[in-house]
Amino acid sequence: MNKIVFLFFSILIFSIACHAQKPYLIDLEKAIRDVSKINCSSFIEKLDYVSLQTNENSLINKFPSVDIVDSLIIIQTVKSCFLFDSFSGSFIKSIGRHGRGPGEFRSTLQLIDSDSKAIFFNGWNNNILSYDFSDKLLYDVKIPLQNSSFNKPSFPTEFTIFRNRVICYFTNIDGKEEKLLMSFTKRYGDSIQIIRNTNVFSDKPISFSTKEAQLYCLNNKLFFKENYNDTLFEVVDKQLVPHAIFHTGKFHFSYEQKWMQRQYFNEFIIPQKIFESRKFISFQFHFKEKSYFGLFNKINYSLNLLENPKGYINDIDGFIDFIPLNRSTDNKLIALVEAYKIVQWFKDNPEKAANLPEHLKKFKNIKETDNPIIMIAKLKD
Repeated sequence: MNKIVFLFFSILIFSIACHAQKPYLIDLEKAIRDVSKINCSSFIEKLDYVSLQTNENSLINKFPSVDIVDSLIIIQTVKSCFLFDSFSGSFIKSIGRHGRGPGEFRSTLQLIDSDSKAIFFNGWNNNILSYDFSDKLLYDVKIPLQNSSFNKPSFPTEFTIFRNRVICYFTNIDGKEEKLLMSFTKRYGDSIQIIRNTNVFSDKPISFSTKEAQLYCLNNKLFFKENYNDTLFEVVDKQLVPHAIFHTGKFHFSYEQKWMQRQYFNEFIIPQKIFESRKFISFQFHFKEKSYFGLFNKINYSLNLLENPKGYINDIDGFIDFIPLNRSTDNKLIALVEAYKIVQWFKDNPEKAANLPEHLKKFKNIKETDNPIIMIAKLKD
């Protein structure tokens, strides 16, 4: 028995040691004093555009998310989920139904399992509903250890799928949340594993918001970053191993400052929308009323910051600038551009519009009420 225990811990230590390479240092405190220009061509090889079909069955509301899985573009708003063809933009079908009836969902989770081709939704009874891409209800699973009451609120707000398990992050709503990350089987909601939250307080008011953390997978590895921590971690065997450090120095947003009034958040650097590839880490943040986009090169350790509310400068085809919204399963960055922004771009840039490639000039005919355009960026290796 002792030999088995020793072997288990030896394997665990070896596993963590293999991931214990020195974390990347991304010095934002220094870089913010020397912003520069970041062209799309510095990290993007090619930009493709897909105009999503507009009809009465596929109208996309405010604040959509976008995913690309194989040949499908998946658009989700709070109450809808649509599938479009990723080549033609043709509307295919809607998935799930919003409502209180059997099998109907409360809201989307913006959670997709690309391996099993399933989309997950938030139910009405602390449960998750999953549908396949043909709109068939697969599972109805209770979220373990969730409490939606105001007495002791405890529920996850961010999700991802990793190795057939649901991984979720618990927002520390009242300061007393003891769970940081939890995982469970996506089919039965069992085999629960928890990483504990070490930032627990006894005297905090309720403060709730989404997007307080980010979870993502890359090359069969799981990564996690919380807004209140400068460190981007890899999650290894229930351990948090530093992967990259966003050094913000005097502009650091500490955990207790989460309970400040939100108008003061603008005084801190809070990297979000982190997208990583083999060569690059891109990210965004707002600071002192300005929008910044960052690009860190993992090969030569260079860091550049761009101050531009419109995104990375599109020098590839001269069209609208690029703001990444998500990363596809084949490691391409995705942007979603609302139709009214396209219409405005053509009004503001007549000379650039005249010099656009022919396949982009057609977008001049878009109406403000049309569905968005999807930009797909193939990254440089």
